[in-house]
Amino acid sequence: NPRSTFIWDKKLSAIRIEEGGAPSDFPSLYLNGKLRSKPDVSALGGNSLSTYPSMAILFVIGAPELYMQAKGAKACGEEIRKVFKNTATITKSPGFKTFASAAKQGGGLINVLKTPKATVSISPDYMDLLDTKHIRKTVKTAVKNSGEKVRTYTLSHIPADAFISYLNKNLLPLNIPLIEVD
Repeated sequence: NPRSTFIWDKKLSAIRIEEGGAPSDFPSLYLNGKLRSKPDVSALGGNSLSTYPSMAILFVIGAPELYMQAKGAKACGEEIRKVFKNTATITKSPGFKTFASAAKQGGGLINVLKTPKATVSISPDYMDLLDTKHIRKTVKTAVKNSGEKVRTYTLSHIPADAFISYLNKNLLPLNIPLIEVD
């Protein structure tokens, strides 16, 4: 905001960013050849105090380095993708009551502090939808606990936005999902 004035002093302070921690409204939404939605994860969220999208790019590039430094080992790209997806924080789009679609935020916002402490992983970290001719009716999922404590899980469903919405058989998708109330 060009009318805002920031005065810097030596005290630590926090500024609340209204859309911070939520996916921006401009990520690339797409399906790859196996109908797997992308992105895998998202970073930072809306209205970062930087130029778009450079702050998110720097965050995504630096996060694996921090993870490998904390673990004291090198990790391959697939392992890093899995740990970031398994520890991501799912978020709501600004102004919506439901969670943003996986197509918009992937597994959620990268949580750099959680990744080195992760002791549980879920595989696969994606579910290929495929097309109707090759659709998979069942998917085997494995939960691995490498920690010292026994864990108990409850599976549940969380409503989320649709991948892409169309209005009145329009050929072009809407830029936000339509939310239908039950």
